[in-house]
Amino acid sequence: MFKLKPIPSTLPLPIREEWDRLQQLQGDNYGLVFAVRDSYETVLKIILLSICYLLKEKDDDRFCRTLFGKQMSFGDWVNELPSTLKKSDLVMQNPALHKYLKKLVAFYNKSGIVKWRNNFIGHGLMSNAEDQNFFDEAGQMLDLLADFLNPDILPAEISQLDFDHLEPFMFREGGHFYLYESVSATGLIFYTDHADRKRIEKESDYFAEKRKKYTASLNVMCKGKLDKDIHLASEDEAIDGFYLTSFYKKPDYMKNWIDKILSENDRGVFLMKGGRGTGKSSFVLACDELNQHGDQKIGLKVEGEPVTVRAYYCNRIDVSGINDFVPYIQEMLKTTAEGEQFRSRQGSIPGDDEPLEKILAFYQEQYENTFGREKLLLFIDGVDELTEKGQDILLELPDPGEIPENVYIVLTCRAEKEEVLPAVLDFTERYPFTDQVEFDLHGENHSFLVEILKNRFDLTETEAGRITEVLDDRLVALPLLEGQDKNEILKLADQAATGVLSLTDLAKGYLGRLSLRYGKKYFQDAVRFLMTVSEATEGLTFAEISQLYAGKGPTIQELCFLRDLYPFLTEYRSYRGNVFVLSREEYRDSLQSAYHSVFSEMVRSWRMMLEVAQLDERLRADSLGQDVLLYICANLAVWQTERSCDKGFSIMEGAGKNILEKIYTLCQAVPMYDKIHREKRAFQGLFSVINTIVKMIELQKAEQKQGDLLLVCGAKAIEKAVNLREMQAGKDIAEGITQMIGKYPDLFPADTAERKINQAVFYGQAMVRFCEEYEEKKAEEFYGRSLECLEKLSEDDGYVERSRQIRRVLLHNYLGTKRNSEPQETLKLARELENILRQEEPSFGTASDYVMIAACYRSAGQGETAEEMFRKTCDMMEQILDSRKIRWQQLTDVHELELYFTAYWRLFQFIDDRIQTGIQNAMFWELKVAIRVMDEFISYMIGISQQGNSCFDMMRLNFMMTAALLRNSLTAKMTNIGLPGVRLRNHTWVSEAELKEESYKIVGILEESYRKLLKNRIAVNKIDAMFNLMNCACIYAGFGDSERGVEMLQKVISEFSPANRQEEQVYQILERKLTELQGKSRLEISNSSAQVK
Repeated sequence: MFKLKPIPSTLPLPIREEWDRLQQLQGDNYGLVFAVRDSYETVLKIILLSICYLLKEKDDDRFCRTLFGKQMSFGDWVNELPSTLKKSDLVMQNPALHKYLKKLVAFYNKSGIVKWRNNFIGHGLMSNAEDQNFFDEAGQMLDLLADFLNPDILPAEISQLDFDHLEPFMFREGGHFYLYESVSATGLIFYTDHADRKRIEKESDYFAEKRKKYTASLNVMCKGKLDKDIHLASEDEAIDGFYLTSFYKKPDYMKNWIDKILSENDRGVFLMKGGRGTGKSSFVLACDELNQHGDQKIGLKVEGEPVTVRAYYCNRIDVSGINDFVPYIQEMLKTTAEGEQFRSRQGSIPGDDEPLEKILAFYQEQYENTFGREKLLLFIDGVDELTEKGQDILLELPDPGEIPENVYIVLTCRAEKEEVLPAVLDFTERYPFTDQVEFDLHGENHSFLVEILKNRFDLTETEAGRITEVLDDRLVALPLLEGQDKNEILKLADQAATGVLSLTDLAKGYLGRLSLRYGKKYFQDAVRFLMTVSEATEGLTFAEISQLYAGKGPTIQELCFLRDLYPFLTEYRSYRGNVFVLSREEYRDSLQSAYHSVFSEMVRSWRMMLEVAQLDERLRADSLGQDVLLYICANLAVWQTERSCDKGFSIMEGAGKNILEKIYTLCQAVPMYDKIHREKRAFQGLFSVINTIVKMIELQKAEQKQGDLLLVCGAKAIEKAVNLREMQAGKDIAEGITQMIGKYPDLFPADTAERKINQAVFYGQAMVRFCEEYEEKKAEEFYGRSLECLEKLSEDDGYVERSRQIRRVLLHNYLGTKRNSEPQETLKLARELENILRQEEPSFGTASDYVMIAACYRSAGQGETAEEMFRKTCDMMEQILDSRKIRWQQLTDVHELELYFTAYWRLFQFIDDRIQTGIQNAMFWELKVAIRVMDEFISYMIGISQQGNSCFDMMRLNFMMTAALLRNSLTAKMTNIGLPGVRLRNHTWVSEAELKEESYKIVGILEESYRKLLKNRIAVNKIDAMFNLMNCACIYAGFGDSERGVEMLQKVISEFSPANRQEEQVYQILERKLTELQGKSRLEISNSSAQVK
């Protein structure tokens, strides 16, 4: 225990109050240690903000650039702000004030408070519970601060101020003394009372004016404090501290079994079972080369050679989705243990659509060729944690016989059958594993746990055995014992009423100890941090958690929370970086019960963030700010209505209705084809607004204003649903709102031009949804409804141009739906549109319409006209790019990029079509150019997808099919003119056999992709799917394997059933193609027999 030095009573009241608070903590070493950093920060801010106030009174506001330029770290307060203040006229002309500032900066830098804080907090308070050195150092730090606080050197200009009324920098309100902390991306000013960690948000006219002035030239608020490029080495040490545990011990029995299967088998799929809490996941983490930290590292080797080890953690499924399974594994394999990544200049890295065994084979070869690592091991950890949502990933696993040489897959699973999903249990019992093992929870684990407890708590064999029994031999319980000594551990065993301690009971005890060590003030912050993760509906990044719980970027203090709360957290990687979720579902209910009021208050603060959020350039440039606001938008209505949070405020009444408008405003602004997590959050936000308004209508709480909002929100939600392939949701929204319009007409009057336009847009977007799946009757119904709304507009309404644009969009999509079923009638409409376009200036908008018109010509059998129009459209787009002085890779508008791709793809389809009618109908160079360009497009799309953007995922399947067909045609052309090979891709020589191999590889990817999509019930364009799979069969036939093509086409015909007229027409095409291939197959067999004779 240490004793505080007194400070003079003549110091400013807020500083004396801070010291009184420290006096009250004497005797509580843990709380006092944690308060050291805050005391230093409080004193520093009081002094510096006092000078800012003095400058404000002199109309000098240049310091605001420093305050608002970024979220300031503690180091920025120590050095950057004083540096700015010293340059002001007030300080420059006042020698005493200037001298004091220099002494202040020198003291804080000499004290070493920043490094001490990083070393201490970064490793967590629970980890340092037994280290007396930290307590001694804390006392020394406070003695230094007391010595500095000499009233003789505090300038009179500061000491004479009324600190209770230095708005907007500091003020006293409701018994709390608040200091300026930071400004949010939405413009709210955060103030904190450091005495009890109470935090409030306020608006400030002064700060609003200065923020606008001094951030106009800034593109974005600075990233979180731990995201700085230049930082202290101690910060890295603190970050590493999250992964360290004092309990870790290598489980030799697990490692021995892995060594055995690696040395005795040349490949295979294996199952490692163990009881709940045996430490399987900890073992996998220690082996996983991308998650190893400190001493928690197990390097697997075979005959001295390192094994490449990666892992997939099944507890990420419910937050990332089943379709993340293969892309995540690919991303992990692509990344080396040193952080490098494999890249390809020629697009040879496999796509996420490829079968898992092919991806594993590719990377096994890369690691062997590059690093000499022959063996590759993939863990799939915790299949017992799979829910119904994620169980289908097991179907992705290849049979052991399909596993490439030197590739190993190890699944880990609980041994308790009653705790495993029936479908998963059935899989583990039926799958032909190469080998499997079940570790006895009360065998290997028991002795292993005893050894850890003996060493950690200085226990006897008997005492450690008792503790192990009440823990039920669960390694997962070990971290929850942190912060206890030997006597406390033994007492815990004596108090176990039922003989076994539940994890929730241990968790409550752990949080209780954490509360005692943190003190009330800091523990409240830790709880807010934990509840942010516990209540999360998806994985959150560290920066998002920090912004949500504290309204600022992550600091070393948040790392302390991350470290001390690690028993409750699980981390996994995503394209956004590492994200965190609650480690065990059983913790959620107890946390909700214990801290519901805390979370309710957090929801209230998030709602206030939305209320003041402004969709301005600053927010658009703040990526993290957008992510946080969209996360709130996606969940606020549910938290309000279903979780009973933020009591006293109703989202359905009064000011709550404005929140719905704000959610719509923020969500509709998310561009189509943005990062997938943003698009999903935006869609969920729009969907929540729709559901809330529908409830309001049913409860008779809605007015016409809510009817207006429902229409515009519904239109945007349908658009995003189509993009996200949430086709059922899009259908439900379209039909549900249409029913509401019919049932409650008074809420949806078409009495103004704007309302007529909004209804026309809603019906038009609903039409697009049904066009996507060729539901012609529904599409025609909404097409008619939209046109009817437009017909009600008069020229005096001022919406003539908007109406004309909507009509063009309607006609464009209508042509796409009808061009195959009624080609001649559709061509008449297409020609009308063509006449309109002749008066338009070249643009990507007109190019889009020309692409559709050309497609109509093709459907009507006028191929030459269509091809010529596609060529002219491509030329038009190249001229536009030339005028902008850019290449297509520099297009930032995804719609323009999509159109550019589509026009060339359609043109290359014609080139391939021509060669099918005669080898001489396509030029050799045309085929080479088409293949090269298509490969460039596909590689680009794969890169976009791997960055978290799914905009081209479906389109890529069509492009890959065309790339395979072009290879088939090129091979035929080569055979015709007697060429053994051709130069492609940077002049690389490619033979006929290699072109065939590449084509078959693409076909295999397409087959596997559609199998996954259909199996996972992901909405696909059935017509595209049927055509592509038919063309896969044609590829086989084109390379002389018609029998294989017949088998494939028969399978396609049996699996697809037409649901509308257009699909029926395609189905008939498939049947005719099957007859054609069957005849070709018989001919091949006949020729083969003749050759044998």
